[in-house]
Amino acid sequence: MLLRTGPLAINHAWPLAHGILNALESAHSRQIVHRDVKPSNVLVDRQGTPYLGDFGIVLAVKEERLTQTGTVMGTPQYMSPEQIARRMEVDHRSDIYSFGCLLYEMLAGATPFDHISGAGGDTDFAVKTAHLQTPPPPPRQRNPAISPAVEQVVMRCLAKDPNHRFATCGQVREALTLAVYGRVEPPKKKSPVWPWLAGAATFVALAIAFAAFLLWPEQPVVESFTAAPASIRQGQGTLLRWNVQHAHPRAAGGLARSPPIPPRAAAQSPS
Repeated sequence: MLLRTGPLAINHAWPLAHGILNALESAHSRQIVHRDVKPSNVLVDRQGTPYLGDFGIVLAVKEERLTQTGTVMGTPQYMSPEQIARRMEVDHRSDIYSFGCLLYEMLAGATPFDHISGAGGDTDFAVKTAHLQTPPPPPRQRNPAISPAVEQVVMRCLAKDPNHRFATCGQVREALTLAVYGRVEPPKKKSPVWPWLAGAATFVALAIAFAAFLLWPEQPVVESFTAAPASIRQGQGTLLRWNVQHAHPRAAGGLARSPPIPPRAAAQSPS
């Protein structure tokens, strides 16, 4: 991403930094030091969510340190001073320094000491020496769009002495969020409009149904029915009576008087 886009605006860098700090904080809570925090070990999915990977050289703080004397673990551009010179003193604050290098690169487009080249082509040695002895150039020199507050967070992560850095990744996250948003908690994302519209539509539908229940006329109920006389011959009339509750006046077609059926037709008609 950095190779493709160059420096990231702070509103794009902050979610990535936030996710990386969460991952490191989780590892540190289990007494694990990553020791190789760098861009190629951060995977970003299509939604922009970062994942910290490659725990191949992790250090379990409470376990015996098996790194052989003279063996340096890490990537020079992102290594803390203690990783280079005081390997037995490495703890979770080393990851905070490496994160500072990564954040510096996200915002400035280059690592703190990428401009240094070593004599005889030994750039790695020159970069390690710079981590030990040379203050990094403030990132605003490379990208003036970085705010002074954000720059202060980056530079504190890059303190040579671990005691002068943030003590935890949670502190880094809070300080960076405060520098970006002016408060510790970032603003919440606005909820999409459609859930509110769906809720309003449901409420209206329920209100209409309730009103219909209250206002809809009760259905007629036939309590009794009589015909007088009860038995009649063809051609005679009869009086029909209904006792109906909740009756409503309504025209009923097909109840007109029909002419009597001729005897011959009656004899031929099926029963």
